[in-house]
Amino acid sequence: MTISIGTSIDLASIVTKTIELTVISFYAFDVLPKIFVWKKPILWKLLNALLITSIVIMIPMSIVGFQNLGLPYSQVKLKVMSLSLSLLLFIEIITGRDATNESEKKKLTELEKVRRNPNGYKNNHYTWEEIIEHDRRSDCWCIIHGKVYDLTEFVPRHPGGEIIYDGAGGDCTPMWESYHPLELAKSRPPEKFCIGYVRDYEDFYSWDGDFYNTLKERVEAKIPHKLRRYDVRMYAKTAFILTSWFINAYFYFTYNDYISAAFFAFFSAQVGVNIMHDGNHMAYSNNKWMNTIAGCCLELTGTSCIIYKRSHDFGHHGCVNHLELDRAFDTTFPLLRLHKGLPRLDYHRFQWIYGPILYSFVNFGDMFGQYDEIAWLSNYPVRRGFISIKALASRTTVVFAYILMYWVLPTYLFGYTHMYSVWFFFFCLMSHGYTWFFAVNHWTTEAGMTDFMNISQTNWGVLQVENSCNFGTNLWYWNFLSGGLNYQIEHHLFPGFIHTRLHEIQPIVRETCKEFGMKYTDFQDFWTAIKSHVQMLYDYGQPDEDEHLKKD
Repeated sequence: MTISIGTSIDLASIVTKTIELTVISFYAFDVLPKIFVWKKPILWKLLNALLITSIVIMIPMSIVGFQNLGLPYSQVKLKVMSLSLSLLLFIEIITGRDATNESEKKKLTELEKVRRNPNGYKNNHYTWEEIIEHDRRSDCWCIIHGKVYDLTEFVPRHPGGEIIYDGAGGDCTPMWESYHPLELAKSRPPEKFCIGYVRDYEDFYSWDGDFYNTLKERVEAKIPHKLRRYDVRMYAKTAFILTSWFINAYFYFTYNDYISAAFFAFFSAQVGVNIMHDGNHMAYSNNKWMNTIAGCCLELTGTSCIIYKRSHDFGHHGCVNHLELDRAFDTTFPLLRLHKGLPRLDYHRFQWIYGPILYSFVNFGDMFGQYDEIAWLSNYPVRRGFISIKALASRTTVVFAYILMYWVLPTYLFGYTHMYSVWFFFFCLMSHGYTWFFAVNHWTTEAGMTDFMNISQTNWGVLQVENSCNFGTNLWYWNFLSGGLNYQIEHHLFPGFIHTRLHEIQPIVRETCKEFGMKYTDFQDFWTAIKSHVQMLYDYGQPDEDEHLKKD
């Protein structure tokens, strides 16, 4: 099929080439890193290694062979690539436990058994292996301060929406403490949902001490809990950013030049850091549907809000800069060494040079690397979380929609070479448009790092302060451009606050930290924070002291 638009374009070649690049990208950015880094069964590794070898070597050789035989290679190419992509998705599904396989055969749920038992839940103790099995919509258990709660009946009535499902089957204590007002947090969830205790429960963090409770009390006196997610300025900001995004999307897909790509990249990043981020933290509005819609804006950039909430809200906020629990270290190593608890490889000495270059490709990893979240299960009590087949289908649909809109359509209109160069420019700018904000929030010379060896029951609120950094809080435009990420300390202490109001509580947080003798890092401006981040990349790339001792 050939369509003439100025020049002759073979649409079949365009489609097959796009599919080929997509499949190879899936393997390169999703499966391949998991093979070398993740703790997976040897059969899983061998199967994926075999598939990678076949996709990289067999397919190009087969295409050349068909060309030599004079066969219509574009049709063969399409079939082979489609089959490979389908096989990849099939493997991604079967390597994770099927979240739809419900335990419907049981006559009574654990909650019903507890309610019928005269002794209640007092004698019930569950292991983590048992708890993580209850991670779905129809069977949702959560751990709060060592107690096991069956919240299956409660979630539909939860004022904060379905965010509980993202922590199903795991420890939700940090979410309970940070999202709820002080009085409710102290009273604990209703006893009628409690079914027992975690066997040999040990919290990684301490919730004792006066710092966090004192801080919450002062903040709530300043801004009542019901007002923390309300600010008309946020709606005006949303209207401006989304209108600008659609206008620039029109220019990008109409003219497909570098100027339109630059503006489109800028506003795409703004959608993420301003609207999506608050929405997925349930901080955008008091209306849970407004939060859901705001969070779904992430799909406009080709990424998934469903998986982002689980990875970011639970896998990062609950355990910031914790080596074994914070997802940031899993997703950046071995390319970057961002924690001294990670092995240092020889090439890490140059990460301060190539690291900023790698940030150009972060958005690609966000798009195609999110399938690993579906099968993610790290150290207990990090939860697997509820991920349905519907969520998997949604994620895949967004990926294909992105490929169609950003690759196939522009190629059809402007040619592959032109499309790719403009898209790559857009893609790199957008990645830098949000990556640096997150990088300077936690990966600097001033930010603290923790792991299982030195956590020693440190107060959770203290860790949020000492492991996070602010920047440019005296400059209003950084608050606008970063979506309040420049108030990272306040955001981590109170993730349910709308970002346009974080500046109102900063003086309280700063003074309370000073009162309790805590380190409070607030870089003068964004550029100073960047310098500290690059310096950290350099320092962590150099040999550690114990390496020198071994050599001596």
